Amino acid sequence: MAVVSNVTNQIISYLCQNIRDGSWPLGSRLPSEHQLCQTLGVSRTSVRSALQQLGALGIVESVRGKGTYLRSLDLSALEAAVPMQSPERLRHLMEFARLVWPSLCGNLACGIEEGSLLALEQTARELHTLEPGAWKRLIHLAMEFHYALATPFHNPILTELAENFLRELASYPCVDNWNLVYHGLLYYFDLLLLALRKHEREQASAIMDDYLRHSAEFCYQLSTPSGQEAEAESAPPEKRS
Repeated sequence: MAVVSNVTNQIISYLCQNIRDGSWPLGSRLPSEHQLCQTLGVSRTSVRSALQQLGALGIVESVRGKGTYLRSLDLSALEAAVPMQSPERLRHLMEFARLVWPSLCGNLACGIEEGSLLALEQTARELHTLEPGAWKRLIHLAMEFHYALATPFHNPILTELAENFLRELASYPCVDNWNLVYHGLLYYFDLLLLALRKHEREQASAIMDDYLRHSAEFCYQLSTPSGQEAEAESAPPEKRS
């Protein structure tokens, strides 16, 4: 039940974000349930639950056979109950990642099983074959790679934390800069796999920390009014020989 509630809250956050920034003017028709499912990668049950909560507060109205329409811009009742996407929330997520994932990778390098390593390498190979602009598949593979770093420990608390963290992080809008995101992922994932294969604990930890540090700095830049300028000036690291 906690997972369903978490997903529903993320959908509500996404809907409210679009309402607040004017993407959906008052009286306009919202994307269909199917479109929301495709955009967010969630189930129709979760989408309906989110829309029903907004409908109960008079924010949206579902008209049978026509769709769902925005009826109110007052989100005050929801904002007190649902954690909204915000730069500060994103900062906390990235701080959590830097506390957990570098240590996790360092410990994994000490005794990663061959099967777990092969699974990570397979995901990395799939990343290398992606066509430019395949954002949905890119996000899925990146989440799969991170999740696979936690599962070898066979710790249900760790895997649950990893799953919830990755799901919430994926709910944030994706940066529309394919070269920056794609080549950055390939660069760090390849370096990390090499360190894991060689059982280099300190190196694996340092690579993951560097990856998260660059990711965090980029996210913080994009959350500021000058974010678009920061994106234009940023560039993925050069591939080492």
